[in-house]
Amino acid sequence: MSFTAKLLFDDKEINILDFSYTFSQESDYNGNPSSKPQFLGLSLIIEATKDADLLEWMTDPFMSKQLKIRLEPRALNGKGRTLNFIDSCCVNYVEQFTSDSENPMTINLNITSAGMKEGTAEFSEYWRVTYPNTAPVADSETSDNEPRIVEYYITDTNNKRIEETIVGENILLNIDSRNLIGEKLTINLDNQTVDFKYNGDILVNDTLTDYEIGSNLEKIELEVIKQQN
Repeated sequence: MSFTAKLLFDDKEINILDFSYTFSQESDYNGNPSSKPQFLGLSLIIEATKDADLLEWMTDPFMSKQLKIRLEPRALNGKGRTLNFIDSCCVNYVEQFTSDSENPMTINLNITSAGMKEGTAEFSEYWRVTYPNTAPVADSETSDNEPRIVEYYITDTNNKRIEETIVGENILLNIDSRNLIGEKLTINLDNQTVDFKYNGDILVNDTLTDYEIGSNLEKIELEVIKQQN
């Protein structure tokens, strides 16, 4: 069936020239799933726009957007589809100009999303904060006063989230918290393959002990080193 595709976000609608998205799941030698499914990203080629909204999105490491891809059948009686990509971050942006093309200027985007939904099929990552028919999750008046850690995660020094660390590189331990300024926390990174240094000292048992919180989002630089005996 032939479709046209539109990208919808922030009350804007853009023609999609090409897109793909991928889910993956590891399996053991018997073919049985051995891990939970992972969303490996959405790739888009779209017609270039006159404004810089997408470039602003790419250059802001903390900006997420709610995206829809609407597939409209060319046949009058065809059935359309709507794909929802939730809490989406732009991780790669390429603007390309080719003078002899039917579409002389295009934008290529690679996007990660904390959630994806089509019909009754729905997928969520741990960092998802927005759900259908709701605004992004907001803390109630009572919970606003409750000390808590929202999450902690690892990024490279360019603030890109990473799952694996490499010996010799510097990383950032990000601690997102509320109402904990002045309090001391102990965080266990629990890595079985490498160790970490903080301010020149090796973290014993991969544990950062009695770290005093100074802001709601702490970025703590660590050095990745070979595992010590």
